[in-house]
Amino acid sequence: MRQYQSVVKHKEKSLLLEKRQHHRFLVRTHHGHGDIYKTILFVKLLFLFTNKFASLDAQGVGIEMESDKPSWLDALNGLPGLLGSSLPETFELKRLCLFMIQSFEDLELDLNQEFSLPAELYEFIRSLSIHLEKHFKDRSPDRNFRFWDLATHAKEKFRKAVFFGLSGKEKRISLGEVKQFLEHAREKIEQGIEKAFDVDKKIYPTYFQNEVTHFKVLKKNVEWKDESSSQKISVEPTQFKQIPLPLFLEGPVHALKVEKDPAKRRDLLKAVRASGLYDTKLGMYKVNAPLGDVSLEIGRVSIFTPGWLENESIWLHMEYKLMLEMLKNGMADEFFGDFKSALVPFQSPERYGRSILENSSFIASSAFLDPSLHGTGFVARLSGSTAELLTMWLIMNIGKKPFILGVDKKLSLRFEPTLPAFLFTKEASTRKFLDPEGEEVKVKVPEQCLAFMFLGKTLVFYHNPKKLDTFGKVRVNVKVITLHDPKTGKQEFRGDTVPSPYAGKVREGLIPRIDIELG
Repeated sequence: MRQYQSVVKHKEKSLLLEKRQHHRFLVRTHHGHGDIYKTILFVKLLFLFTNKFASLDAQGVGIEMESDKPSWLDALNGLPGLLGSSLPETFELKRLCLFMIQSFEDLELDLNQEFSLPAELYEFIRSLSIHLEKHFKDRSPDRNFRFWDLATHAKEKFRKAVFFGLSGKEKRISLGEVKQFLEHAREKIEQGIEKAFDVDKKIYPTYFQNEVTHFKVLKKNVEWKDESSSQKISVEPTQFKQIPLPLFLEGPVHALKVEKDPAKRRDLLKAVRASGLYDTKLGMYKVNAPLGDVSLEIGRVSIFTPGWLENESIWLHMEYKLMLEMLKNGMADEFFGDFKSALVPFQSPERYGRSILENSSFIASSAFLDPSLHGTGFVARLSGSTAELLTMWLIMNIGKKPFILGVDKKLSLRFEPTLPAFLFTKEASTRKFLDPEGEEVKVKVPEQCLAFMFLGKTLVFYHNPKKLDTFGKVRVNVKVITLHDPKTGKQEFRGDTVPSPYAGKVREGLIPRIDIELG
């Protein structure tokens, strides 16, 4: 059984959209014929969460690929037709759920307080809440399928109701009721994630094929655009067999985003390194493990030579996502253990085959049949991995959240660098850089120093006379921060934080230089 041509052009809706003079694709009331519907951000997030939650597969594990598209790895373009589902989206669904739950606590909201939301969404949430209560009481072996069936019917009913637009009717719901729904949904999501975990290999899969093993016929002789289809019938599945695909790096990367236990994060990374995802020759991470004898139907990924393009190569975008998660989650030792082998600026230019100041779409891995190309970058790229690299650069130099509210509830600037000793200069030198106006400027960089440009206007110097890392047990910390203010002269602050109003001056680009003493 296959699932093809999920997306079709609807003539009536197309005509409705074409009649609109502006903002054609914004949701409107009166089923598409009224005014643009406006609401708060939280309601928009609820729309997204509820739809995705109702799209968990029949095992309660992955998010279904409903609309002819896979997830991040578009080379799996055949997997949606195999009723594919994806675990990374489940991890992101959990992250969204936790974010919304945390917002109740951060804002100290009264759970008895009510707010308005579209009547269609209200009924959708209420329906899923009832199904969740039944699900948690159900002890039958097919409880996940039962919930999937009920949730899918609720989703289809909702989508039919809002296909052209909202009715415009609203209902009131309490924050407490929404929080309870989110808590129950989180429990269901976490059960699925736990179920997906490979206990033996201590790693998460990424993608699944969901094979229909039993079904009932709903309608024969269904109209179908594909004339090559010999038998045109509409069916309703009654049982699935879930088949995980070989390992893809995307799964563990998203798992690290939501795993709070440091020990489990490190165990997961160890499992990745022990798996077919790690290229021991290059010291890099492949986009997927060997595919073996998987069906060619999963997509074009299966026809590429191993180590080339999206099949078992070093796909920089995803490898850098893994590196970024290491850094964000406090695994500095692991991050810098891979730093020189994984990041392009530290590659051998002869092996890389192009400027090491330039990213590539992919690097041929040691799985490729020609050893002379192992480690060579192909297809120059400025997107994707560049965003991850810039984020790593920012976290390394200043921390995840440089601008914070201080104890006085005013803007502060905190320096929390994660820098290894080997990145600091070994001797004094004169370096060139471009100032905010694009003019070339020479600057003297002392020994045991690291400098970077913050927000495009402020040159920051870290001075590290003890020659130690800024992380780990034996480390140095920020001791003194000196701001060079053109109007008021030097301003010195002990500790790692610049208070108001000086933090604001830095953010406004009014401070050209900052010197920071580590000790």
